[in-house]
Amino acid sequence: MNEMSGKLAELDFLTKLQRILGEGLFSASYKYALLLALAELSVEKSIQADETLRIELHELADRFITLYWRQVAPFRGNRMLAAAAGKQAAIVNKIASLKAIAPTISAARRNPRWKSLVREVGRLLVEMPLWKLQLVGKERLDFLYEERLVERGIVFRPGIAACFRGRFQIVQALVQTALLSFV
Repeated sequence: MNEMSGKLAELDFLTKLQRILGEGLFSASYKYALLLALAELSVEKSIQADETLRIELHELADRFITLYWRQVAPFRGNRMLAAAAGKQAAIVNKIASLKAIAPTISAARRNPRWKSLVREVGRLLVEMPLWKLQLVGKERLDFLYEERLVERGIVFRPGIAACFRGRFQIVQALVQTALLSFV
């Protein structure tokens, strides 16, 4: 890919990402955490020769839990920061349950319940935000990954991981700004 087509691909990527953040339906903060997890894992993992990247569901769930860990800290008495409009979201409650007995992320990772939490969060990611992330109204942008599991993981479309890597700071700022507006 030459430099000009690479820049155009990044611009298209950022435009679609901005549409998801600006026009997508967000009833919970899950999609923001999902986008940050995808971006962070793109930076950390190796891109394949065909410019794709496979992220296993357990890796995504682990990162998702890590991103939410601080958010489930109690504030103003015993209330938690809400992750969803209305009642607390299922993932937040599951993380809070483990955090009650293992207050640090390192202690939680050593706890026997960690693996089952990762499995349960992975299952909930498949039920909830993973297949709804690319929806903008009734339009499916379908540019990040095909909406199906491939051997218990997702596979980025060619070039997407490189866009997350190349524009990580912009992606991070866009997601965090959108999350702050949501909360």
